[in-house]
Amino acid sequence: MPEFNRKTCKGIALEAERVLREHFGADKIHVKKGNGTFVPGCFTMKMEFTNISEDGTAIPKIALDFKTYCHRGGFVATDLGRRFLSNGRQFQIVGWKPRASKRPLVAKDVVTNQEFIFQTTGIKARLTV
Repeated sequence: MPEFNRKTCKGIALEAERVLREHFGADKIHVKKGNGTFVPGCFTMKMEFTNISEDGTAIPKIALDFKTYCHRGGFVATDLGRRFLSNGRQFQIVGWKPRASKRPLVAKDVVTNQEFIFQTTGIKARLTV
């Protein structure tokens, strides 16, 4: 049995992701590996599985959570994908983190695609298309 270290854990995670995609069909389910932790005798990894719709898109969990919980911040489900300006940068709403009480809104910078979390206060008034 190999000792778990960063290299072996990364290899196991990549292989698990590949095998699961093959098994379920890359056109039917999207498999995304998350972070993991390890000690020499134990390895834990997070994985997310998302159905791929008929149009070929996979809707991530944070987007589904936005549609479920957005009312908590005064938003509506159709606000998903809308843009707003913050500190001179344009962001697009991509999801919601229901367990985050202070900054549950997830938006990505439209230039860098980097995700950020926001408080909901004042964002609704700044929404554009």
